[in-house]
Amino acid sequence: MKTGSKGKLKQITFSWPDSVTAHNFLAQQYFYPTGDVNRADIYDYAIRGDIVAQAYIFSLRKSVLSDIKEWQPACYAYTETLLLNHIRRGNEILCELAGSGRWSACAELWEETLKLSKVFCELALKHPDAFKGRAQQSLYMPSIRTTNPKFSADSKAIGEAIELSAETVGAKLYDNRVRLGGLCAQLVGECVDEIMRSRCQWSSPFTRYKFPVQWPTQEQIQPFLGKKPNELISVEKAPHKIGHETMESRLLFFCLLAGCGAERLHFLTLPELTTETATIWWKGAIERMVEARFPSLLEHPAWKKELKAVSSGTKADMRKELKDYCIAKVKQFVPGPSSP
Repeated sequence: MKTGSKGKLKQITFSWPDSVTAHNFLAQQYFYPTGDVNRADIYDYAIRGDIVAQAYIFSLRKSVLSDIKEWQPACYAYTETLLLNHIRRGNEILCELAGSGRWSACAELWEETLKLSKVFCELALKHPDAFKGRAQQSLYMPSIRTTNPKFSADSKAIGEAIELSAETVGAKLYDNRVRLGGLCAQLVGECVDEIMRSRCQWSSPFTRYKFPVQWPTQEQIQPFLGKKPNELISVEKAPHKIGHETMESRLLFFCLLAGCGAERLHFLTLPELTTETATIWWKGAIERMVEARFPSLLEHPAWKKELKAVSSGTKADMRKELKDYCIAKVKQFVPGPSSP
């Protein structure tokens, strides 16, 4: 039973056809909102439609578990990619809700962080090879730590087992003698990591089957820039056959893929990051990313304090100093040997 928009009890049906109808209606509302439904109706549709959403997720999970029994752990399963994309989107939404200060989301974030960190600490020592590919390029390691060394995760052993930062610049960062330098190094590192993740999402289907990676040109990405998902999906277009993907279909898939999107297409036109191309990365992507993060940085006490200390205190001057500190950091994230 459920209270309707006028306070009357209304019967909620849970038949499968009704649940499918409710799920389809909510999905269409996301892309093509009609504006003629109230909050009570949305709750009604959500309760019924959630049955279909859960069934879909568990169906993917069942398929992945079946693949695991038949294949080796390193094998590729498309259903696993879909499932992990949903998990990633869920995590992004959780972080967004917690960032807005919602207590229930913050509590859930805490519980999930504990759970994931606990499992990671166990698996990093049990299956280190599964993490090395990421860890060798990463400056960070997910773990919960405490000031009491008798009760902390075995961070040192884990770092050695997964070869944390072995192939990246963790030990080669310089000019971080002041707090602002360290903060900017982390900020630029996060930007570089986001770009590389998106580029990896694009290149992985090629490298997985040992094909040369085909990168799109500025001209090819142009029709997709600034487009929202509902503008990219068209029932009039015939679906592309598997194995006959065109550059257009790959770009469309990238725009709809979690962790990618039309707003990251320009990442794909960047050259490989080298000392010579660091300026291109800054002008082509990182400068914009730093500017976009600037308002939220001012809400952080540490950032605001450090930026005020090196500037006149105006937003324009703090933004200028931030960019001056960050631009020099890009070269430090070039893979391979680096020197000040």
